Amino acid sequence: MEEHVNAEVKQKERMLWTMLVLALSITLNIVFTYSIHMNLESIDIYRKKVTTTETRAVELEDDLERMTTENKQLNAKVEKLERKLAEQPK
Repeated sequence: MEEHVNAEVKQKERMLWTMLVLALSITLNIVFTYSIHMNLESIDIYRKKVTTTETRAVELEDDLERMTTENKQLNAKVEKLERKLAEQPK
């Protein structure tokens, strides 16, 4: 009878150890999955930041080109007005 009880206790102990190992395995998988999720999220944030920076750089280049063109046009107008002013009798 005592051997039967000991065998039953050992079986329950084995089952508890198995459940503990499974619980720890599940917990580690959840932590690992969460860390992967956080890494993917940070990669996505970085990608958006890079895209935003690249877009801003293109916008700034376009603005610079537009302002350079406007500056050349204004310089041409100033030169034209200076020539007219120089041609006028004093």
